[in-house]
Amino acid sequence: PGCGAGREDVVERARPEQVLEPESVETRRAEDAACKVQVRDVIARASPTAVEGLRAEMLEDGRELFDNLRAMPRDLRELLDQAKQGRIKLEVEPTGVQGALVLLDQISNRLAFAIVLASLVIGSAIVVGADITLWGVGIPLGVMGFFVAGFMGFWLLTSIIRHGMI
Repeated sequence: PGCGAGREDVVERARPEQVLEPESVETRRAEDAACKVQVRDVIARASPTAVEGLRAEMLEDGRELFDNLRAMPRDLRELLDQAKQGRIKLEVEPTGVQGALVLLDQISNRLAFAIVLASLVIGSAIVVGADITLWGVGIPLGVMGFFVAGFMGFWLLTSIIRHGMI
């Protein structure tokens, strides 16, 4: 079939005695004639300004392609020269790393918090043995440190549970 008009279309319009064999010369002539009629119809319906615009666009695209192809060997030579001299700079912009950076930030914050918490517990244990009290309150300083450490530990634990890391 040619130009979108299949042989079935030709056969349907033919009388039974005119049905053509699939590979006959008459079938090919009928297909060619149908194709020419379709092309003439398309050309007749196309406006001159649309055809001229399409021609100008195709011409401009062709020129641009030709210019790029002509410049390609020179650009490739410059690139290779820069590579030989070690002057090529690559800018890499990683994608999908933001989630990993947020997770790493959370881990480092929790680790720092846990280290402060551990040092507070150790310091409070040392101060409890010294039996030092706060002025005017009468609570030993070591016990107060344990209360603060307990509060910080509870805060860290709730933060971890809230973010689903346990």
